[in-house]
Amino acid sequence: MPTLLDSVDAVFLDIGSTLVMGPPVSPNKEIVNHFGLSGDGAAAIGRMVMCTNFSGPEDVCRTLRQQGVSVGPVDSEFISKLWSDQEAGAKPIEGALQAAEFLKISGKKLGLLSDIWSPYYRAFTRACPGIDALVEVRVLSFEAGLKKPDAAFFELAIAKCGVPPTRTLMVGDTYDRDIEPAMTAGMKAAWVLSRPEREVPALVGVIQGQFSKPDITVASIGDLQSATTKENALADYGH
Repeated sequence: MPTLLDSVDAVFLDIGSTLVMGPPVSPNKEIVNHFGLSGDGAAAIGRMVMCTNFSGPEDVCRTLRQQGVSVGPVDSEFISKLWSDQEAGAKPIEGALQAAEFLKISGKKLGLLSDIWSPYYRAFTRACPGIDALVEVRVLSFEAGLKKPDAAFFELAIAKCGVPPTRTLMVGDTYDRDIEPAMTAGMKAAWVLSRPEREVPALVGVIQGQFSKPDITVASIGDLQSATTKENALADYGH
């Protein structure tokens, strides 16, 4: 009987809260909150933080000033500390390496598709060198200048991977930013509920039939192998 694993040739993995856990507040929100930004200005700065390939904290400060944000000495110290904290902040999630190894042994092309900025990506590569070594395609917001849930971000990933979207699986922890846009792009989707308390509205929407159902839903990345190899997984969990 067919399994979800049989139906895909490539798998894209989100990083934060899927493969690693880190600081509870994202860097873009930390910066927006620190400077007391709101509305369109906050959205623009938040996007800039995640979609720019900064060379270091000084570059972040310089870019903020170019965007009209007043950055003083205290602010520079805040940015420097945030940068260093993020560089050291990633911790592997149990079962992540084993899941990546299983997918690779199964002959799947592995990719990363993630909203992430450069210091936290370095934290990931240090925390998970084994996973990073298995990855063939990297589509990262700070390099691409795009972020989830932009359709263009997923289209870029599909193009770089060279595998049809219907033969590609997206694995991520956030319905609105990982699962729904992946399914819209024609990909299959595995929802990793590592932080279910943050996904309650989406969970309710899926249960009530208001939102499309992912192909599988698992409590942790460590459950991915058993879920993707379950016979009739597409029939049981399909959207």
